[in-house]
Amino acid sequence: MHKRRGTWRAAVQGALALLTCAVAQAQTSDADLRACLKWPPRERIGIHAEMAPERGPDLGVGNTVLEMDFTAPGTEPQIRVLYNSVNRTTREAVVDYARQYRLPCLADGRDFKHRQVFNFNWTERAQPQFLRSASLQSLLAAMKNLQARPVAFDLDAMGCPFRLTWRLGQPAFANEVIEQGARNAARAPLIEWLGELVMDVKRLDFEYLLNTPITVDVPCGTIKLD
Repeated sequence: MHKRRGTWRAAVQGALALLTCAVAQAQTSDADLRACLKWPPRERIGIHAEMAPERGPDLGVGNTVLEMDFTAPGTEPQIRVLYNSVNRTTREAVVDYARQYRLPCLADGRDFKHRQVFNFNWTERAQPQFLRSASLQSLLAAMKNLQARPVAFDLDAMGCPFRLTWRLGQPAFANEVIEQGARNAARAPLIEWLGELVMDVKRLDFEYLLNTPITVDVPCGTIKLD
């Protein structure tokens, strides 16, 4: 029998996290703040294979999603659990670890919220291979209750064709949708809508797919659901 192994991965969204920081400025951008984020060594997370349950709702695979609210440079963030599908011991270890994050280049009087996903797999199963790119039509075909509310989008008026990066979050929290390349304000309603959609996937696939980036090719034309 194979011995179970516990592994974890912390996916920092929006930018690669560096362990160096520039001098803080009042108008520091969100990307600069993410690049300034410092976290402790991985071994401090205090997670080991014995935490993995033999059976239960987390299926040996799960996620903890945290929102960290930084309100002052050099101080620990306030932590809010947005989603959790692992056991209490693991969740508490992750929260304790996240309290050690610091954002030294945060300007006085400013606050900054950072979302981070911790992925866990205590099984011998290989992670399913999901598509990392899809057309908008293919992405929409994978959603459930797509016609829950009427929408109409003129993609021609949004500078089509263009690309988006889409990350699954619903129904736990809003999907992340980011424009690739130059931004266009006309795309905001479409991006908001894509952030609300719920993908039709099984529970285990949701745990694997959560926070996985998918490049979405948006064509010209129209979307109309009524």
